[in-house]
Amino acid sequence: MTRTLTLSFSCPDTTGIVAEVSTFIAQHKGWITEASQHTENELSRFFMRVEIKADSLDFPPEEFNVRFQP
Repeated sequence: MTRTLTLSFSCPDTTGIVAEVSTFIAQHKGWITEASQHTENELSRFFMRVEIKADSLDFPPEEFNVRFQP
């Protein structure tokens, strides 16, 4: 069975969030196996969940949180 990482977050809604997240993952050779996102319009909040093959990244999976920080 393949080990995966799950990135799940919310933030203020704005343009380009999906592009930024997927670009970060792609730049590190990450393989996205599943993704979903939606906006809560009343709150103007964006929600996203992305599943990534852990062994596809060009750094140890344990470093993901540190490297992904704003």
